[in-house]
Amino acid sequence: MSQIPLMIDSSIRKYGTPPFKTAVLHGGPGAPGYMAPVARELSQKTGVLEPLQTKDSVDGQIEELKYQLMEHADTPVILIGSSWGAVLALFLASRYPGLSDKLILVGSAVFDAQSSARIEKIRIERLNEKERERLNEIEAQLLTAVPDEKEELFEELGDLFTNTDKYD
Repeated sequence: MSQIPLMIDSSIRKYGTPPFKTAVLHGGPGAPGYMAPVARELSQKTGVLEPLQTKDSVDGQIEELKYQLMEHADTPVILIGSSWGAVLALFLASRYPGLSDKLILVGSAVFDAQSSARIEKIRIERLNEKERERLNEIEAQLLTAVPDEKEELFEELGDLFTNTDKYD
């Protein structure tokens, strides 16, 4: 039986029943919702939060996650982060160690410029010509986009790079 998340507000979903001791963090940050299958599965055993990232800065996302956990979770929680969500989990745990007691990091991003540049190059090589053109357009549009437009553009970037990251 599939669990439908209880929408608390537009930035957090709840699965299962309280207490909410686990939170799953999506990557992207333009890929909200892709941790939903994980949340649904885990909610058969424990209450799970799926905080959605809406802020457009790293600091903003850390503070947003802190607020979401303090308002809706029974802290300390288990944080399960994928990709950017793994990095966000590390940042939150570093800044607010009392909010989490365990971290599960899946496909965490790299932390040095050389590795980051190498991964970016590989991702771009996996795009076809049309996708590369769209990537360039998105990057240019992000320079002048308003917050709502940025959200849509980041979501599209997430879709592009999700495909490259699943490359076989």
